[in-house]
Amino acid sequence: MNESLADFDTYENNDVEFSSDPLPFIHSLEKNTIKGECYVSIFGSGTSNSELEALTGHSMAFFPNGSIIYQQFPQDNTPGLVSSLNESGYHCVAIHPCTRTNWNRDKIYESMGFDTFYAQEDFSDPEIVRWISDRATYEKIIDLYENREQGEKLFVFDVTMQGHGGYDTNTAWENPVIVEDDSFPLTDEFLSSTYVSDKAFEYLVSYFEEQDEPTLIFMFGDHQPSLENEFFELLLGKSLTDLNLEETQRRYVTPYILWTNYDIESDTDKNISANQIPQLVKETAGLTLSSYDRFIQEFSETIPLVNANGYMDKNGTWFSFEEESDYEDLLYQYRVIQYAIYCDGLEVR
Repeated sequence: MNESLADFDTYENNDVEFSSDPLPFIHSLEKNTIKGECYVSIFGSGTSNSELEALTGHSMAFFPNGSIIYQQFPQDNTPGLVSSLNESGYHCVAIHPCTRTNWNRDKIYESMGFDTFYAQEDFSDPEIVRWISDRATYEKIIDLYENREQGEKLFVFDVTMQGHGGYDTNTAWENPVIVEDDSFPLTDEFLSSTYVSDKAFEYLVSYFEEQDEPTLIFMFGDHQPSLENEFFELLLGKSLTDLNLEETQRRYVTPYILWTNYDIESDTDKNISANQIPQLVKETAGLTLSSYDRFIQEFSETIPLVNANGYMDKNGTWFSFEEESDYEDLLYQYRVIQYAIYCDGLEVR
């Protein structure tokens, strides 16, 4: 999960030009690749909520509005992707180059079933790019891979920090990326950092491209960055106070990339919401789906995108949760099942 990773090409406004592509490697990936837009429930902050959706299949649409689940509603047992991989024989590791207690992760990761958690104190003289760099965390992943027990299956969840706000550090960039014909210093720093993140991701993919052991890498952004309002208004072509639901959702889109070093059918235009990440990863890896996974897959055939702002049906129409629709029974089913699993401890197989 890449901190604040965003691809502003999704705004589709040709009036905004950058001095160079901030994501050239990610944009070039096509072989053995599934990628597209990932709809999340937060903007600018609240990273752990995207994390929860991606690791459990739950949706922030069905939690109290504005809540931070890791802090307000922690559970002793939080089943999801990690626990299912544990049951499949994977050694599960979490990495976050920040404080161990940030967003209550030390307790939440234990409840999810992670075997090991590496925080900032576990990095020795790491590369710094604003924060501990993306590449430093990828070097940690490679080290874990190379030093694991023979034949051990490894799952690593890496929460990066390099792209974190604020964006006023005046970093001296070797290859700066800027907004052409305008002055947005916060955006320029973000874009320049994104370019370095893209190069780091190329380093990670290039390493595993040379490995024989089947490997799947999934990366997505937790939310878009908090930058100048005027920049987003330029992207959208209108004031932020005048956005309809569909336009508002543009600010809740991040890129995702699934890449494998073995042959899969590529799809470079597949849009998802963050609650679908566990199913996509497990299905592509050939792992068994739980009954909850299968329910979310079936739900997504009718409602392919959902987040805290609303949902889109298979016809491409966006709805807010305040609107009446033909989908209320299906939404209610999801809400009840999610509550039963997260709050009542319903065991899912």
